[in-house]
Amino acid sequence: GSVSEANGVITLGGAEGIAVNSGTIRANATAGHAAGRVAIQSTRASVHAAGALITANAQGAGSTGGDVRLLSDGKSVFARTSRVEVKGGTGGNGGFMEVSGKAGVGIGGTLDARAQGGKAGTMLIDPTVLRIVNGTGTQVPDVLVCEGGANCTVGVSDINAAGASADVILQATSEILFQNTDSITMGSCRNI
Repeated sequence: GSVSEANGVITLGGAEGIAVNSGTIRANATAGHAAGRVAIQSTRASVHAAGALITANAQGAGSTGGDVRLLSDGKSVFARTSRVEVKGGTGGNGGFMEVSGKAGVGIGGTLDARAQGGKAGTMLIDPTVLRIVNGTGTQVPDVLVCEGGANCTVGVSDINAAGASADVILQATSEILFQNTDSITMGSCRNI
């Protein structure tokens, strides 16, 4: 794999098609500037592992939170107990996080996109097919082996927990399905 930095963008790429962050990556701003960007990209699986942390926080008046993206031609996993912070500075806006995997996504981590006096940040969940179920969805390691995304699910409680401080956009390039549910209540996110 490789780690590169250019123009404020940190990119973690997987040489064998799998990119995993199991530690801490920081792309925080200096006072009065916007925070940086972090991208974990792969062909098979992009994983922000349990206990891992990425921060792209703004600092100072009017500064904006950063941009964190988990992108894969295969699956992307925002694992349970992992954290991403894209907080805005005083009077600045929160940043952006995307979890996008063509073959499926796993959501279980926590995003902090708060902004002191500004607009909260945004979380985009964007697989090819988004299957939403009550409770919790498919987690690691199961999300890495669900074939073609057919059995990969995202749970309502996972979406609510992950996006409690952010606006959440649910988007799919093919379809969004609500499965095995009599009713769904999505409530702790700011906006869906």
